[in-house]
Amino acid sequence: MPIAIPNRRQGTTGGNPGCPTAFTDRALVGVVRSRPDRFVGGRVLCPPMTAGVPAHPRAEVQAVVDTYCELRRRIEEGLEPNGFGALADLYTDDAVYVDAAWGRIEGKEAIAHWLEHSMVGLGDWRFPVEFTAIEGDDVVVKWTQVIPGRRPDGTPYTQSAYSRLRYAGAGKFSYEEDLYNMAHVLDDLAESGWRPSEPMNVPPEHPDRNWSLPGT
Repeated sequence: MPIAIPNRRQGTTGGNPGCPTAFTDRALVGVVRSRPDRFVGGRVLCPPMTAGVPAHPRAEVQAVVDTYCELRRRIEEGLEPNGFGALADLYTDDAVYVDAAWGRIEGKEAIAHWLEHSMVGLGDWRFPVEFTAIEGDDVVVKWTQVIPGRRPDGTPYTQSAYSRLRYAGAGKFSYEEDLYNMAHVLDDLAESGWRPSEPMNVPPEHPDRNWSLPGT
């Protein structure tokens, strides 16, 4: 949601120092003519902020989100030789990834290794994306985890999941946090009778639960 400036007093907003609250009539007319998208209901709208820094253009963020979702689709269809490890190219060198089961993973190389390591034996699972949402540099991806098999009523074994990502520019994310209910996952695994296609790797007994963003 853009920051709305309801008045024309001198100064700047506390949240967005680059967005003036003061406009002479001539300046205000200039804003309306040059950027009508930022003048709504008599108010000037400033770009959204991310941690005090102006966000990247929405179109830029959307393009990378589209690439991310398309890459996930290609991975599930077996079109990427490195499997889920291919996603690592979309993260910065110092990125942080936080998983509900595996905890905190730091650095692009560690993330690449973990993405492949954690998916061993899960080749028949699916993770379709339902929708995405963008607010500044923050992205939410709503997806579903689908385990093979059917319930007695014929419905699939699915678990609801969300990912929060932070866009860092240059086509890369600096952070991702995956959220899903492990109790639900374990219940469905037991009920479905699913077995891995090969010996799978298990999460650590005591994962790092620090979910903070890099630099905070």
